[in-house]
Amino acid sequence: MVEAALSLFAFLSILLMGIELLQISFAAVSMQYALNRTVRYAAIVSSSTDTSRETAIREKLIDISPVAVAPEQITMCPLYLPSCTSANAGGPGEWVSIKVSRLLPVAFGLGSIQINAASIWKNEYWIQS
Repeated sequence: MVEAALSLFAFLSILLMGIELLQISFAAVSMQYALNRTVRYAAIVSSSTDTSRETAIREKLIDISPVAVAPEQITMCPLYLPSCTSANAGGPGEWVSIKVSRLLPVAFGLGSIQINAASIWKNEYWIQS
């Protein structure tokens, strides 16, 4: 009876750790997938102003991501900038980096782990004058 209780505790612990790892893996992979889809969209979308273009890119990522992402967790800036302090989707023909970083609660809310996704794209749109 004691052996069964000890082995049941070990089995349940391993099972719960496996479930937590699966949830973390799903969140990381799905966030990267959503970011890659957003990058394909961002490469060709154009708008009249840069701020509306950046907002459209952020909204697209938030809409298709199965993991809840807030706008302040998304950063984007051209690669030539030394630091990414403000949202900047770059101009035509520029390479742009986009990153998403989110804290994911694990272990029944007792802790959290940070998951990140990043991608780079080249703006293929042209401003029509």
